[in-house]
Amino acid sequence: MITIAKIEAGSTRNVIPETAHMLGTIRTVSERTRERVLEGVERLVKGLAAAHGAEAEVKLIRGYPVTVTMTRASPRSPLTSPPSCSARSGCA
Repeated sequence: MITIAKIEAGSTRNVIPETAHMLGTIRTVSERTRERVLEGVERLVKGLAAAHGAEAEVKLIRGYPVTVTMTRASPRSPLTSPPSCSARSGCA
């Protein structure tokens, strides 16, 4: 998932800004996919800029590593344990 959460460009309306900055996040389910997405983002951004006679700089800040969840629930998982509280019965 790629999220562009912030775009900054210019200081007024009806004027094409000289620069623009975008900030976002990338989330993937594997390290392999993460590498492919990071490479693709850089290639796409630079290609779009070049197609319009502009230049682009991509700064990728690597955050936390990919979180990999277990395929089976552990014995203490909420998926396998009955709830101790519910809206109907209250707490046991």
